[in-house]
Amino acid sequence: MDRYKTIINRKNIIILVSILIVCAGMFLFKQIEDIGFAGFRDNRTALETYVDVYGGNDFATAYNMALEDRKNNYSDKVLRMVCDKLEYLSGYEAYVDSIISNAETMSRRKLFATQGGYRLKNIIRTMQDYQRIKDTVLVFDNDRGMEAFFGYKALYYFIAAAMLAVVMMMVEFNSSKSRNITYYCPDGRGRLGISHLVQLFVMQLLVSAVIYAVVFLEAFAVYGACDLSAPIQSTELFKDYTFAVSRGEYILINYVQLFIIVYMLSLVLWVFLNSCNASSLGIIALCMLMGVEVLLYVNIEPKSRWELLRKINVVNLLYVPGLNTRYANADIFGVPFSFIGVIVVCSAILITAFSIAGVLMETYRKPVEEYPSGIKGRLAKKLHEISSKSTVFIKELYKPLITRKALVIGLFFYVTDMYFT
Repeated sequence: MDRYKTIINRKNIIILVSILIVCAGMFLFKQIEDIGFAGFRDNRTALETYVDVYGGNDFATAYNMALEDRKNNYSDKVLRMVCDKLEYLSGYEAYVDSIISNAETMSRRKLFATQGGYRLKNIIRTMQDYQRIKDTVLVFDNDRGMEAFFGYKALYYFIAAAMLAVVMMMVEFNSSKSRNITYYCPDGRGRLGISHLVQLFVMQLLVSAVIYAVVFLEAFAVYGACDLSAPIQSTELFKDYTFAVSRGEYILINYVQLFIIVYMLSLVLWVFLNSCNASSLGIIALCMLMGVEVLLYVNIEPKSRWELLRKINVVNLLYVPGLNTRYANADIFGVPFSFIGVIVVCSAILITAFSIAGVLMETYRKPVEEYPSGIKGRLAKKLHEISSKSTVFIKELYKPLITRKALVIGLFFYVTDMYFT
């Protein structure tokens, strides 16, 4: 408990709360940036009215009624959105049947039937997956809150920024002096490593859950609550999600998948920064790696030969709804597996591996030298000499750019850039 009190100090609380406030504020701004508060309130009222008017009819009838009403009020953007929604709901059964029918037809073709292999297995897997949701009964209601919540990509990058901040807090607490003290306590180093592992898990769980829950409640407060017991496919964003679960169940599934990926990344960062003693060179190397990841994601085309590097990119993996809303299977030794399932299993394996590595690192750690031998020590010494001779302005600039705050600041500006462009 004393360690939690040391990590959760006033400065760190301000950092985490600031991330939460900016994340929630940007979500609200995105919803009202075009029409303002008054226009947004009017649109919500109009949408709820249309749901009451058309909700008592079957989807096909309601869609035809909405089309007739739209002829007399073509400029009504809310009515156009309702028409699009009803068109999706009325055509969903036919959409699923067409995918199953096409898969059955392709599986019988001589080309696939004789060759077999992954292609045939993937076709059969696709048919089986969509058959799970063939008889799903959809619901027409005001689900704009669900759409806005799961469409808010910046949420997942803000959670990543908070994850990064928590790792930095953990690493900062393990300063060089405390490392040297624990070195002379060999009998307790293993237990201390396990304690650090548990603390990182608890901190990540609390911080990510709070941000996730606050934005979710904000979405429902802004747009109004929808039926959480309705199938998730009732929201058009998830028309290709092939598991028969309710909206409420998917909200929990989405968070669990997100947390597994975020916790895996936090363990990788924790082990990496501990291995290089959280030095400035380690921070710079990590910043460069993050920059490479962003460049790869932005510049690789979805259908290029390098598409795999885009799929396993951190930027892509963090947006979990994007992984769930696009139906995709991965070829694992000739057997098709759900791509998101493969990511979760691989993340669980990495969590196990890096957890063991982190505890062993704590157990067999050595005292921290001011300037270690080798190239790393010479570079660190040279960097210190350069900074000591620089002006006060350069020294002050050094703090946010090179120290542990650089990653959080850099990720924050990257999220902001992605959000507004």
